[in-house]
Amino acid sequence: DETELKEINMFFQQRHLITHNMGIVDEKYTAKSCDTSYTINQKLVIKERNVLQMLSIIKKLTSGLLSIESKKKVV
Repeated sequence: DETELKEINMFFQQRHLITHNMGIVDEKYTAKSCDTSYTINQKLVIKERNVLQMLSIIKKLTSGLLSIESKKKVV
């Protein structure tokens, strides 16, 4: 759903921030993620519940894609 799409975008932006900016929030992150819980130069904090939520959304997305692919093969 729309909420999960926004969350997965934020999670991937966080991953990008950790990988390329040592977890320090910058203007690109706030603009692309729409995450207003951090300010510029603040250190990103990843919580276990967020990781589990990301995994849940990825599983749901993967299942949906596999279902679409299976239907294509039947036709």
